Amino acid sequence: ACGAAIAGPPFSLYYDDHPNEDDNDIEICVPVTRDVESGAVHIRLLAGGRAICILHEGYYDQISLSYQALVDAVHARRMQICYPTREVYLVGGYAAEHEVTNQYKTEIQFMINAE
Repeated sequence: ACGAAIAGPPFSLYYDDHPNEDDNDIEICVPVTRDVESGAVHIRLLAGGRAICILHEGYYDQISLSYQALVDAVHARRMQICYPTREVYLVGGYAAEHEVTNQYKTEIQFMINAE
């Protein structure tokens, strides 16, 4: 629905702390250059701010290791995570049989309190 208005890689917003894979509150997003009105597509501006990030390179079945490293860094710095957290799919983001999935690049972003 967003077609030519798409202005960057897709990303997901996670509104909880990933208690399990079967029951997450997730929003799938794409950045756009203009408003798009089409059925279930909703346009809004995300708040910016301070974030702590990590680049996960490789298979998604190993992404929990990157999440743990990021959580450890947040705790070590006594930061507080502000939800939703974000996954930006820089390379990959979907699985097709012909793809080399170990070359995926996903940036995990935790928005944090600016204090």
